[in-house]
This record gives sequence, C-alpha cells and structure tokens, in this order.
Amino acid sequence: MTAAEKSISNSIEKLEELVSWLTQWLSDHEVSGSIAYKLRFAMEEITTNAVYYGFPTGTSGTVTVRIHEEVRHEKYRLDILDDGEAFNPLEEAPEADPTLELDDRELGGLGVFLVKNLSEDCSYKRENGWNHLTIVIDAESA
Repeated sequence: MTAAEKSISNSIEKLEELVSWLTQWLSDHEVSGSIAYKLRFAMEEITTNAVYYGFPTGTSGTVTVRIHEEVRHEKYRLDILDDGEAFNPLEEAPEADPTLELDDRELGGLGVFLVKNLSEDCSYKRENGWNHLTIVIDAESA
C-alpha cells in the first residue's frame, strides 16, 4: 500500500495547496483520468466544506488529507480529517434532490450527494476531537 498525507490550516487560501499536492501525487502514481477526477472532486468538496463551515469564526484549526493506494484491491482511499466542530456530512448535510430545477433546490447537500454517489464507500467517525471521513474509490468502476 502506498500512502501520503498533507495538512493545512483552516484557511481558504490554503485549500489550493491541498489541490496541488493531490494533483501531483496522482500524476506521480499515474492515476487514470476518471479516478483522478473523482479523488480530486471528493477531496475538494469535503475540505472546502470543512474550511468554510467547520470552524467557528476566528478559530484556527487543521484539515488533513491522507491518500492510500491499495494496489492489490485496486482501490484508493481518502481520509479527510479536521478538528472543527463535530459534523457528519453523510447524515447531517441537507438531502439534495438532483431531479429539481436549480431554482427549486435547497442550498447545500449537492456536493456530499455527488461524493457519496461517485464512491464505493463513505464512512464517518468522530474521534479524539477530530471529524474523520473516509471515501473509497474503486479503480475498476471508474
């Protein structure tokens, strides 16, 4: 198994560092286009939500992303952690209804809906003051 990790402070300006880091890792490991897209999308969506909504105004914190390549099982696992307020996006994010017209939709929830649907598995736990979301992408289904 190959793994890597990157942490940033919870500021909007730092999000691009995570995107660049993951993009480089995906390139270095020759991850194919559709799998790379799914991994980048999931990471960007969840980390952006964590930075924007997970920390009370003015508080500092950390967002960490770990990527694992499970070659034997042809899967990639993203672990996204933050030490912000407890929030399980898999259960607490608004339900998105993609069948509605844009003007008729409630704000929020669409990104989490997409992440859940593009992944093989998603799970959440709160541990030692950290939100920990795990997203598994199957290389064979991409």
